[in-house]
Amino acid sequence: MKYLIIILAFNLVWNMDLTHNRLVKVDDVRVDQVSLAEQFYNRLEVKHNLPLSVNRFINRIAVERTDIPVEIWEETKDYIDYSYFSNDVINVVNNYYSDSEIQILLNDYEDKPYIPITKIEFRKQVFQIAKSFNANWVIPDINEILTDHGYTPL
Repeated sequence: MKYLIIILAFNLVWNMDLTHNRLVKVDDVRVDQVSLAEQFYNRLEVKHNLPLSVNRFINRIAVERTDIPVEIWEETKDYIDYSYFSNDVINVVNNYYSDSEIQILLNDYEDKPYIPITKIEFRKQVFQIAKSFNANWVIPDINEILTDHGYTPL
């Protein structure tokens, strides 16, 4: 009986959030879902294609804006932070795919370079997220680099 109390006490201390003096229910931690959604996102073709698309967009602008040196365009490409896009997509994955569906897709496409988006509604949502990302992050980031170097923004 005394060993049972020690084990329970240890478990209680182990699951205590000491910074807020409250207990954390183990069920509340959604590590598996988040990591599964991240694994899924990392295998989606859009994760790889969005930076390519943004770089092509910047290259098209560079052709038109010949007054700006190539080095600044390269700096701009490196400056874009895609974490905002990835976080938004990861946050909605579980709205469209169950854990078992994600696991099946991860297993089925294990030997393939990418997992296709198999649900139209999810594809539409990812498109909206990409559109928002371009308007709210890509264009402002490009303009920030240009103005920092003394050039007029887009």
